[in-house]
Amino acid sequence: MSTIRRTSRTRWSRASLTVGFNEVGKILGNWAIANTDGKANIVLIVSNEVPPTGPLVAGIKSALEENCPDCRIAQEINVGVTEWATKIQPSVQSALQVDPDVNVVVPIYDSMSQFVVPALRLTGRAGSVKVATFNGTPFVLDFISQGVVDMDIGESLDWIAYATVDGHLRDACGMKSPTALNVPFYIFDKDNVADAGSPAQFDTGYGDAYVGGFRTLWGLDGK
Repeated sequence: MSTIRRTSRTRWSRASLTVGFNEVGKILGNWAIANTDGKANIVLIVSNEVPPTGPLVAGIKSALEENCPDCRIAQEINVGVTEWATKIQPSVQSALQVDPDVNVVVPIYDSMSQFVVPALRLTGRAGSVKVATFNGTPFVLDFISQGVVDMDIGESLDWIAYATVDGHLRDACGMKSPTALNVPFYIFDKDNVADAGSPAQFDTGYGDAYVGGFRTLWGLDGK
């Protein structure tokens, strides 16, 4: 994300606080490797119109290239956001029918999963094909509890908000500003998804130490 604003007198300041989408991709790729014993055969679902897609997909591919020469992306399916509801399910069904060796589906944005799960059920592959994704959306975390999604990389929107305010206020005050949000990701799976609540809730499961940490950083303790 990026903003441009006018500060004192004629000085213009630009602050860019990024999320580590390439890192997310590497986590997804390495998770697929580890959870298929180095035999990942992946159907990858993307939306190339969405800016984070590029670095995220590059991270997945770099993880496979570096750590698993026998793994492969069997099919990369690009679906525009407005077409998710009509094209993801039939595209995934077709991919699974064409290649019975597919053992992982990676919808890179987890809201895509609501159209992946029916495709797995209709092809009889639910439970045998693993699903890994990113965002930590509550209904997808509930899919993990139900056993139809295996892993979701979550991010705390509240934590992101604190880090964004901190970075941009530093910039506005003429202080050195970070170039990245530096907010951690949290990998949810069947072993810890209960931390997100039942049903899952936004910003639940990440702890709240960051709140006190930022208050201390900003000198707001006891106020």
